[in-house]
Parts: sequence; C-alpha cells; structure tokens
Amino acid sequence: MDLNSNAIGAHTGPAGMRMEGPSYHDWLERLYAELKPDIVMEIGICNGMSLSSIKAPTLAIRIDPNPRITATLSAETHIVPETSDAFFERGGADALLAGRPVAIGLIDGLHSFDQGLRDFANLERHCDRGSVLLLHGAAALDEAPQQVP
Repeated sequence: MDLNSNAIGAHTGPAGMRMEGPSYHDWLERLYAELKPDIVMEIGICNGMSLSSIKAPTLAIRIDPNPRITATLSAETHIVPETSDAFFERGGADALLAGRPVAIGLIDGLHSFDQGLRDFANLERHCDRGSVLLLHGAAALDEAPQQVP
C-alpha cells in the first residue's frame, strides 16, 4: 500500500490491530504526566495532538515545515515552521533552549532512517544524562516501506 498522508488511518488502523496496548497519544500523555519534563522538543507535528498532552510549566518546542495544529495547547509552545535540518543548522535550538537541556525529545518526522539519524544526532547534542529520546515510526507499518530501492 502506498503511503498517502491524507489517508494515514489506512496505515495506522491495521497496525493498531497488530500491535496491542495503549495508543501512541495515550502513552505520551502518561509519560509527560509522570516525568513532568521542563522542556519537550518534538520533530514532526501533524495536527499537534501530542502537544496537547504537554502541560504548563513545560516548555514545548515543535519543528515542522508544514504545521497544521488543530489541537488545543496548554503549555508555552514554540512552533517552528521549518525543516529540522534547517532549524538545527541555523542554531534555532541554541536560541530557544538558552543552555537548558531537552528533557524529552520526540522524533516523529519523515520516518526515514537517514533523517531519523540526523534528528537523533541533533537532538542528542541538546540533552543531558537525564534526557529521554523517543522515536516514532521506527517500525514499518506494512511491507512497502520495508523495501530497499
């Protein structure tokens, strides 16, 4: 099945039937509530649902070249409308973090190995020993994305 960003449910629905447990957003909400992070940096926004789980006084930073926020946000939130590569290259993280470490970093961007690795390396530079980095979409939902061109 070809991935169509306008019909993502066609991919996530069958995956949810194969992978039992709480939904991605439920899991994030519980994690954020338990850890109470000072700063969350998320790469990839979609509609901002994961951001709605972040509560004040947490600082939320989201990077996405095409943000489409439909969720209600309740924490101080910076939406950065550019690619993660451009954001880190221009020093955007340094400016927003002002020397503070990212407590939780979530990589939920292009879901490709190369980009995920770059995002991980860029985020890791802004972490400390207590930071947690999360990768979403690291497992292919069906056979097509597993094929190597």
